Amino acid sequence: MSKYLSNFSTEIKKIFLFSFVSLLTFFIFINNLLSQSLEEIEIAKTTILEKEKKIYESRAINGLDFYIANSSTNYLGWPP
Repeated sequence: MSKYLSNFSTEIKKIFLFSFVSLLTFFIFINNLLSQSLEEIEIAKTTILEKEKKIYESRAINGLDFYIANSSTNYLGWPP
């Protein structure tokens, strides 16, 4: 009986180890697929910054009238 339990325990350990290694390999593979290079990240940051600058420049010239006119009366973040 104890020999049977010992073999069962060994098999469970093997299954657990195989499952763990398989999942770890899967997550590493997915992470590599989804990761971006530093160059791609810098390009995205630069693009976003340029768009933000254009928005701020437009606000400085045209004011906030467009945003106030199109804001919801239920928005409580700032008084329109």
